[in-house]
Amino acid sequence: MAGPSRGRKTAAAPIQGKQPKQPRATHTPHERPTPRPAEEGVLDLQRWSGNRSVSAMLMVSRDTPPDKAPPTDPKFDSTTFVKGGERFDTKVVPKGPSPTLGEVTITLRVHVTFKHFTRADMRREPWRSHSFTRAQLADFRWKPAEETKFKTDFAKSVSEGWSGKHQLRTKDPAFAPHAAKVDVVVEMVDDPDTAHNRMTALKVPQGKATDTPPPRFRSFVQGDTSTLDMRDPSEPEQGRVRDKQLAEQVTGFAHGSSELTPDMESHIDTLGAKVKTRGLKLGTQKTPDGVEHELVLFAVGRATSPGGTGVNKKLADARAKAVLDRFNAAVGWGEQGQVSAPGERHTTAEDKFRRVDLIIADVSPAGALSVTQNTAAHEAGHMFGLGDEYVEEDAKPESKKFLGDKPTHFGDVEAQLGTEAAEETRIDKSASIMSTGSEVRRGHYVPFLTEVEAITRKEWTVG
Repeated sequence: MAGPSRGRKTAAAPIQGKQPKQPRATHTPHERPTPRPAEEGVLDLQRWSGNRSVSAMLMVSRDTPPDKAPPTDPKFDSTTFVKGGERFDTKVVPKGPSPTLGEVTITLRVHVTFKHFTRADMRREPWRSHSFTRAQLADFRWKPAEETKFKTDFAKSVSEGWSGKHQLRTKDPAFAPHAAKVDVVVEMVDDPDTAHNRMTALKVPQGKATDTPPPRFRSFVQGDTSTLDMRDPSEPEQGRVRDKQLAEQVTGFAHGSSELTPDMESHIDTLGAKVKTRGLKLGTQKTPDGVEHELVLFAVGRATSPGGTGVNKKLADARAKAVLDRFNAAVGWGEQGQVSAPGERHTTAEDKFRRVDLIIADVSPAGALSVTQNTAAHEAGHMFGLGDEYVEEDAKPESKKFLGDKPTHFGDVEAQLGTEAAEETRIDKSASIMSTGSEVRRGHYVPFLTEVEAITRKEWTVG
């Protein structure tokens, strides 16, 4: 799905499906598209705003004397840019220069099919063990008011969850600095061929307020389709995450070996130097406001799945100790930390599992943070092109996600915003909206950033 370990999955493959009726420009991420003839740009604007408003806009941009032109930097090629996309449409109205804010509007078009609950649904997971009350048995069909509420709540949750979290800013030193706010809107459409996402909304009977609600359906996004529980837009899920100061994978062990390679030693030394520079200390300590924290170092040894369980556990333990010793020496901590060795548990035969995970976590009560996530807003992230960032070790092999893994959008974020921003998106049980919380991080705006750069032909960043 698309979502936290408590209930979402998503396909990593690029979204494919029916093409919308209107022409859409496409491009390889980070590749500048070849400028289109002016006539095509006019057609895009006409579809967006209507012929009359486009005519007025063209008159302003071509015929208005310079002293009466709109307050837009003349280095922009237009006063408005519009582009239809496979996942969303983008409209840019540059204003400025800074501190005046321009506008970026991201429009997600959704077609919803409402699916009634059935007796067959009762016999499958996650409902087969639920005891349905008489009131719930009478509540299998969508009501018109419920359908309206679902659409309204979905549009609201996505807009509130994604709008205004960061600004986009130009970064060309030869170009006057401009900034733009980002608004994300959902447009419900009747024609599925014009939708970016064709959604199935599943009715789950609620019955009376005093009835025990049926289990939550695990929503998901796959390609340009999705399936959501009727409660996803309106009933947020609660969770707890633990604050981590370090969550790093040390990979590169040879088959059947616990010996550190020179590259691994260099990696560990670099991690130790970073931790030392930050002044982190293990153990119990109080902040100036009197809150008590306890940082603990863990080394988690892993092994690939081939071989005996006992042998792999022993090998994983040796690997964890080797990494822990080297790390402690790099930081100057002496003998610190705890070793665990799940070995081959949940792993596959992939080389990446010949590794040790180094973690520094706050195990105090203050280190456990409460988070809330609106599932519909999370699923919208998948519709925009983002992957999951939550840990799910016991999933199917193709869907397994381990602490510190790179999500599918890691490379795009790194290419656009750098390694530091990409590292914020690594797999973890965190407050990220693509994990278990609602925090939209800088890297999550990269799908929008890429489209804005493509249609304005300017370099931008997320600020």
